[in-house]
Amino acid sequence: MSIEYRYQLTSKPRKFNCPSCEKVRRYSRYVDIETGKLIDEKYGRCDREDSCGYYLNPYTDGYAHAVNVGENPPTDKFILERPRPKLKPIIPLPNEVLERTRFSEYYGCNKFLENLFINGGYEFDVHDVKRIIDQYEIGTIGKGYMKGALTIPYIDVNDDVRTIQVKQFDDNNNTVKNSWLHSIMKQSYIKRNESLPLWLEAYLTNDRFATCLFGAHLLKKYPNNPIALCEAPKTAIYGTLCYGFPDDEIKYLWLAVFNKSSFNYDRCKILKGRKVLIYPDLSKTGKTYKDWLHKAKVMSKKIKAEFSISDLLERIATAEQREDGGDLADFLIRKDWRKFRAAKTR
Repeated sequence: MSIEYRYQLTSKPRKFNCPSCEKVRRYSRYVDIETGKLIDEKYGRCDREDSCGYYLNPYTDGYAHAVNVGENPPTDKFILERPRPKLKPIIPLPNEVLERTRFSEYYGCNKFLENLFINGGYEFDVHDVKRIIDQYEIGTIGKGYMKGALTIPYIDVNDDVRTIQVKQFDDNNNTVKNSWLHSIMKQSYIKRNESLPLWLEAYLTNDRFATCLFGAHLLKKYPNNPIALCEAPKTAIYGTLCYGFPDDEIKYLWLAVFNKSSFNYDRCKILKGRKVLIYPDLSKTGKTYKDWLHKAKVMSKKIKAEFSISDLLERIATAEQREDGGDLADFLIRKDWRKFRAAKTR
């Protein structure tokens, strides 16, 4: 028997602007087929799977359940909470692909790492930068049009490489170009008129790519440390460099979710039993903070973890910083990191 879902991606040809990459008319939104109305704009899928990958399903974060528990629930013609289709097993990238991004001779052309040694006049210690590279297994693209770009692997608790994000940065460590290693490799094979290797063909059949927390592989190494959770890997890197490495159990282990919509149950359930301090990015109206605050309250009970949320940026941000959607890294990059090492994360 087929099941009709109440919330579905609109079948109409009309497209919207993506809330993540902001590309015009490349975004399909979810519609409530009982009312015919679009639901919250954050629920939808970006067409640009390789370069953006934004996708938020209303059945994955409690929305579908929440709208059916009010005093006047909608008709039960459509089942709101139903088992999601079983996802096929995730195919990881081969470890050899990760290893090829870790050649030390490439690091000299990496703009992001170079900036860490400048850091607005407060350069980081060379040993700490080397340790960051090893801890998060970040690397460099050594040739081609993305030469010098930072490679950012998402490695799960089983040490499987879920995906490798590729980012180029400017002199202020702001992102100027964003891609995925599998996409770059695919285009390289096509350009050379060569067949894709079997592992890449298999990997490209995945439904999604960035499907775990950045730094998830460190959870086993630091089983008792509290977690500092932010949106982007760059913020997790700066947080670690400024506040210190999790060498003892009172120090925070910094992790990242990937993007705004990725702060959800599927990614965060691995944090069961942990104390988690969350740093949402800024938004013009404070919407991100409010959304993450609500999600944190829900997930605290569902995951049985102690989620709390920092309002630091909400308290100190300027209107311009809100407009730009700044993050904690934008704040830390202008400060003397040595003053934070002895301070307590808040």
